[in-house]
Amino acid sequence: MTLNGFSEASNGGGGGRPREVRRVAVLLTASRSTVPNKTVSSAARARDAGVTMIVVGVGKNLCPCELKAIASEPVCRNLVVVEDAAELETLTHAIRHRVRQGAMLFTCRRRCVSAGVS
Repeated sequence: MTLNGFSEASNGGGGGRPREVRRVAVLLTASRSTVPNKTVSSAARARDAGVTMIVVGVGKNLCPCELKAIASEPVCRNLVVVEDAAELETLTHAIRHRVRQGAMLFTCRRRCVSAGVS
């Protein structure tokens, strides 16, 4: 998992988009970061620049604390952990809707708590 260059790109004026357009990043990962401090600090810079960070973890080779540190607040709505790619497939519509509409992606109880990432 890496966010190298992401936060720097997020500070570039929004790519010509009007200010009222929401900026959202979806981080999909199936492993722990090899440089967790750098990953978390890059995510923090992106959030500080107004980017909503949605994190989707797949599988068991994840660090819940790292995922929570990357996701935007409220974490229970911007972080989900799924067992495998098949379960991820069921989230495609919800993720697409969240990115386009800014609607709530997940309820706090349903995903985060059941995945042990509350």
